[in-house]
Amino acid sequence: MDHKHSVQKSEYPTEVSQDCAQLEPGDLIEVFEAEDRQHWAVYVGGGDVIHLAVSKLNQEGNVLKDPLSKVVHTSKYKVNNKYDMEHKPRPVHEIIQDATAKLGNKVAFDLLNYNCEHFATELRYGKAMSDQVQKSEYPTEVSQDCAQLEPGDLIEVFEAEDREHWAVYVGGGEVIHVCVQNFSMSKLIQEGEILKHPLSKVVKGKGYKINNKYDMEHKPRPVQEIIRDATAQAKAGIAQRRSHPASQVAAKSRAGF
Repeated sequence: MDHKHSVQKSEYPTEVSQDCAQLEPGDLIEVFEAEDRQHWAVYVGGGDVIHLAVSKLNQEGNVLKDPLSKVVHTSKYKVNNKYDMEHKPRPVHEIIQDATAKLGNKVAFDLLNYNCEHFATELRYGKAMSDQVQKSEYPTEVSQDCAQLEPGDLIEVFEAEDREHWAVYVGGGEVIHVCVQNFSMSKLIQEGEILKHPLSKVVKGKGYKINNKYDMEHKPRPVQEIIRDATAQAKAGIAQRRSHPASQVAAKSRAGF
């Protein structure tokens, strides 16, 4: 089996059916669900993949076998056996055998320690690996890391594989953020309250990173303005109905758009 083939971004297919001939059983499939989020699966032949699917309701992982076309849907994907140079792939029959044996299993999903990429790489290499979340960048212990933060920074908290929470760091180990009670993925507009909390309380052992991702496109506002406006809203205890995701609310505080 040739482990060296790859697919460049310009070649990412959006129509899956015509491309399965290029895939080989045991290949790792990286699905690009969003700009900064990927899903991973193992190709097992016949147009099917086995993957760790996560319930949005309880964050429980379920091992499923689905057509690749269903998993990709309208997203893009590529073959990405990225660890082949460092770790020898297991024999294909063992990958398929073990993947099939896991079907129907329920797995405790953990974004940092066992996500869908961990599941897929463990099948191919016999070792669970993921560089989606680098622990050095996404500390689980917050207190020792606040020295790296600067007031006005946007903080991205990884609550689940497909959900992030955003806040603005205001110094002293604290952030201001929109807190939604009884959050539901099915509701577009929900009531959120603007609160000031210790970063450690917001993160609660999850992964996070500084992500001032719009700085190249939009000049950040002066720090004193960011802190002043965020603090004023938090003190007022403003509760608003918001149709925008928390990332846009945080970005508006930093960049003013």
